[in-house]
Amino acid sequence: GGGGGGAALLGEDEGLCSICIAEVRNATLLPCGHGGICFDCGKRLVAMRSRCPLCRASIDEVLRYDESLTFTNAEGKEVVVSDMSAART
Repeated sequence: GGGGGGAALLGEDEGLCSICIAEVRNATLLPCGHGGICFDCGKRLVAMRSRCPLCRASIDEVLRYDESLTFTNAEGKEVVVSDMSAART
């Protein structure tokens, strides 16, 4: 048989970057807010002036986040803290 599944190719099962499939998902593209990628791939997209691979929106900045710094605010909403960013110049 062929083995393997489509989801594994995108790294969904392991929480890996949908682009390089090697690093942990830890970045979000702005302004669209799409994620599922690692910070290094996000920086490359910004540097190449690429568009979001999901919605094709212009990318102004990529934020790296640390899920271990997640907390719930007074309104009961989950907040994830960004610890680094890379913006278009």
